[in-house]
Amino acid sequence: MIGGGIDLLKNLNTFAKHKYITYLYIMTKEAFIDLIERMKATSETVNEAYRLKIDLIEFSDPWEQIITILLKEVFTEEGYDWISWWAHEDGRKAWEKDGTDIPMDTAEDLYNYLKKEGYLK
Repeated sequence: MIGGGIDLLKNLNTFAKHKYITYLYIMTKEAFIDLIERMKATSETVNEAYRLKIDLIEFSDPWEQIITILLKEVFTEEGYDWISWWAHEDGRKAWEKDGTDIPMDTAEDLYNYLKKEGYLK
């Protein structure tokens, strides 16, 4: 399965760059929120299973790599870093350079920040 997942990733990367697949690059705010909330829930499930001595990383990692490829087609590298941080970290707090809080409580807050800062391609 893992080898097949790697082949799938290579094919998806080639597929995503194909000129006829431009619809992949359009992501509504609602779709983004749904995706990010699911990423967060999956991360929490994998972490909880690991605490119970059940390692799901080899199962979940190929899917996360696929999602990463697609997100990097829609967001800049720095935008993707913000997404990854939000989906995998607890206690999400962020600040502007001047010390002002950046709202990051919800996936919608994250989307609004990414859009405001120009992290969408």
